[in-house]
Amino acid sequence: MSVPETSLIYVHGFNSSPASHKAGLLREVFERAGCPERLHVPALPVEPKAAMAELDAVIAGAGPVALLGSSLGGFYATWLAEHHDLQAVIVNPAVRPWRLLDKYTGIQHNYHTGEAWEFNPACWTS
Repeated sequence: MSVPETSLIYVHGFNSSPASHKAGLLREVFERAGCPERLHVPALPVEPKAAMAELDAVIAGAGPVALLGSSLGGFYATWLAEHHDLQAVIVNPAVRPWRLLDKYTGIQHNYHTGEAWEFNPACWTS
């Protein structure tokens, strides 16, 4: 019986997407290694509870996984690693995002898609 290979879930940061430069570099590495199916880069909803639900679903369906999170994704990856007993690498993590994101209140545009959306800091406390 063979042991399944570990997959990687890349958790992008605030206002980012799977179209980010970091996600693209990871895709290239996994493609060159011949295992693109082992990289998961979900498009995360803006609202934290919805983002965590999406990540929980990816974890549940991906088999053995490790996490790589950047910025707000680093915050999410830290929480997920603790709650799912997973390994995680975090890059420049947001440590207290509820304190950092107030300056983004109002209309935002996704860095990669241009999609407009409204950020409400109250979503961190509800």
